Amino acid sequence: MKDSRFVGTGVAIITPFRNNEIDFAALGNIIDHVIAGGVDYIVALGSTGETATLNEYEARQILDYCIEKIEQRVPLVAGNFGWNDTKELVKKISTYNFEGISAILSSSPAYIKPSQEGIFRHYAAVAEVCPIPVILYNVPGRTRSNMEWRPRSGLLNTAGLSSASRRHQATSYRPPASSKTSPPILSSLPVMMK
Repeated sequence: MKDSRFVGTGVAIITPFRNNEIDFAALGNIIDHVIAGGVDYIVALGSTGETATLNEYEARQILDYCIEKIEQRVPLVAGNFGWNDTKELVKKISTYNFEGISAILSSSPAYIKPSQEGIFRHYAAVAEVCPIPVILYNVPGRTRSNMEWRPRSGLLNTAGLSSASRRHQATSYRPPASSKTSPPILSSLPVMMK
């Protein structure tokens, strides 16, 4: 079943910096700008949000600020939930405070090039412990592996798929199905500011 909160345009926002510090005033302006422009949901801490350069404290500060600034005007999808070590990621998710967050964006393990079954098992473990929906993030330019199967609705705890691959297509690997329909493929587009 499609989650109607994640249908339409989701914008992956940047994390602005000034003098090597997070510029919260500029972040607030960006949030207000994309909401005023009619965005359906916001993605914070995706690849566009400089997540790889932030520590956990900074990432949490950004999420807390986004939650406060968005004021439930649109759903908030939180990135920063991709990791090479599935066990450590599951541990992080199982103790994380998700209040104010509508879904997470989770990428496949990077650099280790898991098999298709390995990618599926990674997401299965993530979705099993996550109390909110998981948007699978297929970004082979960052992870060095391409998810070549499409999740099915009702499979795991997924709200959809955000794919940054032109090669995303079904192959011979078929994860176990609990339904014949698929959740939407979601695209996150950066916002151009004037």
